[in-house]
Amino acid sequence: MKLGFLTACMPERELGSIASWAAGAGYETLELAAWPALGDRPFTASHVAADRFDPAEAERVMGALERNGLGLSALAYYDNCLHPDRAERDAVHAHVRACIDAAAELGSVPVGTFIGRDPGRSVAENLKEAER
Repeated sequence: MKLGFLTACMPERELGSIASWAAGAGYETLELAAWPALGDRPFTASHVAADRFDPAEAERVMGALERNGLGLSALAYYDNCLHPDRAERDAVHAHVRACIDAAAELGSVPVGTFIGRDPGRSVAENLKEAER
């Protein structure tokens, strides 16, 4: 088992700075926050640009980790996949798919995500919708 952390706790820092600090503090791996950069939205961090992922972004991400002797444990995007607003839900789903594609390019690492819920529905209704 390797010791690591989710970079979402440092949304204002850039990945290279986080990787350097993590390596110096004895961490071995990072779960990289991959929320879309949508202004001042709370509880988000964008250390991987999954929505515009390309070879240059892959090189930037892997370079920051490799220069600091760190591994990549996962990409993280914990948003509400059952958001009650259909347009918002569709945007969340599209970004989850972008994270999966980026993770495949970064060595097939896992993607951590969140089912969420529609607060206007019962638990049973939310579970049925999640299953669908």
